Amino acid sequence: MEKQERLADWEGDTVYGQNAHLMTLVDRKIRLTLIGKVSDKKAETVAKKMIELMRRVPGAKTITLDNGGEFAQHSAVLNSLQYGYLFCQAIRRLSAGNQ
Repeated sequence: MEKQERLADWEGDTVYGQNAHLMTLVDRKIRLTLIGKVSDKKAETVAKKMIELMRRVPGAKTITLDNGGEFAQHSAVLNSLQYGYLFCQAIRRLSAGNQ
């Protein structure tokens, strides 16, 4: 995705470890990062945490997400916060032998 030149365009992602799961939101221009712990990978849990984090920084314009199942409740976030969404295309990695 192209470089963003305006504030308030965010990227959302999740990080799953063996004992902890995190929701991350990063402002694409200034790299301000919001991090929240989530109890599981369920879409409802991730949506609630995303709403909680984004309410801390009013004025967001968009949130870019991947197509992971944890973001299946994106419409609930959209309705709650009234933001726009951009979804990334899935990119298949090529192994060295397939290039």
